[in-house]
Amino acid sequence: MKRFDDHGKKLNYDIDCPTSFSFGHDFLTSELARKERQGYEVSHDQSESNEWKKASSKRSHIYELYAMIVHQGNFSAKGHYYAVVKHKTIANVWLKFDDECVTMIKE
Repeated sequence: MKRFDDHGKKLNYDIDCPTSFSFGHDFLTSELARKERQGYEVSHDQSESNEWKKASSKRSHIYELYAMIVHQGNFSAKGHYYAVVKHKTIANVWLKFDDECVTMIKE
């Protein structure tokens, strides 16, 4: 999500960001939406790039958030950035990577 205006000033209002979300068919290309409605999915096999194959079930388009870049400061060109990454095996735990310091934080 873009959190800065066109001049690089930070937008300082709270947003609700779910950790699980979906992009509906409105966000798909018309070809992909049409193919998925027919039960096809795009192949992820490198040898079959841009090929379609019949899927046993349609994709759900549900995504799980697993990482974020966070900015501290008032302008995009100034301030401090750090990363927050979901722990792979511990539920509801995220790791905050802030320069050389790594800390565990709750969701």
